[in-house]
Amino acid sequence: MDRDKARSKTKIKEKHNKLRERTQQSRNNNSGITLVALVLTIIIMIILATVAINYLFGN
Repeated sequence: MDRDKARSKTKIKEKHNKLRERTQQSRNNNSGITLVALVLTIIIMIILATVAINYLFGN
């Protein structure tokens, strides 16, 4: 009976460690996508501001 409990606990710990590793990997992957999204948003905002200023003040 004690062996079964020990094996069960070991399996649970292994699953927990695998889940923790997957979570860590997904966090690392998301940071690059977030940075790209931020840069693209800034570029689009600059373009829109340039167009709006040219429209308001004329060329």
